[in-house]
Amino acid sequence: MKPLITVGIPTYNGSKYISETIDSILIQMEFVPEGFVEILISDNCSDDDTAKIIAGYCKKYPDIFSYYKNVENVGFDKNLNLIFERAQGKYVWLLSDDDVLISDALKTITELLKKDFDYIHLNWSECNQKLKVNNHKALKLLKNETFFDFNLFLTKVKTSPIFISSNIFKKSSWGKDANEFIGTGWLHYAKLFNISKRPSKILVVSNPTVKYRWSEGGWKTNHLFNIKLTLTLFDLINFYKDYISPKVLQECIDITLSELHFEICASRLSKEIIPADILDKLKKNLIPFWRFQFFYLKLLKIPLPVVRVFYWGCKAQRKIFSILH
Repeated sequence: MKPLITVGIPTYNGSKYISETIDSILIQMEFVPEGFVEILISDNCSDDDTAKIIAGYCKKYPDIFSYYKNVENVGFDKNLNLIFERAQGKYVWLLSDDDVLISDALKTITELLKKDFDYIHLNWSECNQKLKVNNHKALKLLKNETFFDFNLFLTKVKTSPIFISSNIFKKSSWGKDANEFIGTGWLHYAKLFNISKRPSKILVVSNPTVKYRWSEGGWKTNHLFNIKLTLTLFDLINFYKDYISPKVLQECIDITLSELHFEICASRLSKEIIPADILDKLKKNLIPFWRFQFFYLKLLKIPLPVVRVFYWGCKAQRKIFSILH
């Protein structure tokens, strides 16, 4: 009998936390029917102890685990595609190698999957590196909601599905479309948007099922990389603009660009040089948005002491917001 769901874990040098991730699944296996769950690890050619760690699990739980190690690092998006190619389950839950399941999550999801959905979006709790909860409920929902209209669904969740561990796809819904977004880091979000092209049944789960291990970081992290990710996400959302309402499109774009000023400041303070092609793309993309055109783009030119003050002001605002919410 094939499993109902494959928990697909893409990993690259994930040895630091991957045991916590796997153990959070295994501890719940006794509460679901035997054979319902497969744990599939797709290792993107790690050079740390990941393979050794997973080998121990495969030996102990041969009927549950599938482990594949790519001969080379094929990139995050192609690794996701490989998970869907190799998965045995009717559904695939994408789970980051440093996140963990909340108690009873697997039982809850297994029960929900007895009904037929094309896609399920999961709520989560935002945590620090030690998994102390900072924000219990990322989406402020009172109950599970089912959607047959993609725009209504997107109005509710907006860009939250970019969090990889919040996504459960019916394997057949993943399909072969949207592969033009391989290499952007957002293939899973493109696959979700692709669902908008056809009638689909979508579920949003109210109670958190995953603890998201989040790091606030500082200006010593790779903020130029974050700027590139923001721009590719912006392009992706615009690519599907014909399938979503102008209102939802604008909301998703606003959220996508909402941290860009912070990343520009952090990039300058870390003395990262923003390449000319990225600068040109920033200016091109921000032209329609007056607050970016007349304010945030000026962050590229103003003196560093002013940038530093603005940066710490943004961090203080984040802190206050997290306390109030």
